[in-house]
Amino acid sequence: MAYGAWVAASVAEEKGSRVMELLLNAATPAQMLAGKVVGTGAVGLTQYAVILGAGVLGVARRVRSETGSSGIGLGDQPRLRGSAAHRRVRVLFVLGFAFYSLLYAALGSMVSRQEDVQSAVGPLILVSTIGYMLSVFALSSIDEAWVVACSYIP
Repeated sequence: MAYGAWVAASVAEEKGSRVMELLLNAATPAQMLAGKVVGTGAVGLTQYAVILGAGVLGVARRVRSETGSSGIGLGDQPRLRGSAAHRRVRVLFVLGFAFYSLLYAALGSMVSRQEDVQSAVGPLILVSTIGYMLSVFALSSIDEAWVVACSYIP
């Protein structure tokens, strides 16, 4: 949601400052939108990679100090790298991120001032919150048909 709000704010900022008129001479609207989504996605994935790397490094150091071994102590846990589930998660993450980023960009383009962005994206935040709450309720009934159906909706 944070990266989508960045996309919406940047679209509204460019629209409000008339920068968009100058940029449209150099690129098409589709190229500009794709650049915003890909650029913001790259920033988000970089931040996630740094946070994940720090977490893995912290766990590895703690396990090494407690057990004296150089491994992270996962034993024979199944690896997901390259598995069908891992590929599906990556594809669904990218599609979901692109979907929400495009929705945030569309909502950001509807406002004329950057101060109005939060009120414009409010309904989308509500939809995201409903999705989060459904995922919390799904934990208690993971094999239900509605959970499987909702798992394919970004």
